[in-house]
Amino acid sequence: MKDENVRSLENKEHLRPGDIVLSEDICPYFMEQYYAYDKSASIVGYVRLKHGYFEVRCPDAGGDPCYEIELYDDDGNFCCKECRLRYLKIAKNKIAEWWNNGN
Repeated sequence: MKDENVRSLENKEHLRPGDIVLSEDICPYFMEQYYAYDKSASIVGYVRLKHGYFEVRCPDAGGDPCYEIELYDDDGNFCCKECRLRYLKIAKNKIAEWWNNGN
């Protein structure tokens, strides 16, 4: 990943959760890892579930944690499709909130 792919912190354009696209799993060894992109294909966040710990970071993987929760599922995956969809929706909302509230 190149640094120029990360959305500039000076970009004050409103970010809606519906404008955020999560990548497919980005690592074959840790299946629940995603980069979040805005509509201009800039990275706006990072989402990961590892050993039952779900976290969302902005503006990228090395950024600020903007949502964290222990899911008590130590196999590294969501327990079901509905759970995955629910938490990925939360992730999109938290990423948009981080960007829209002045990060």
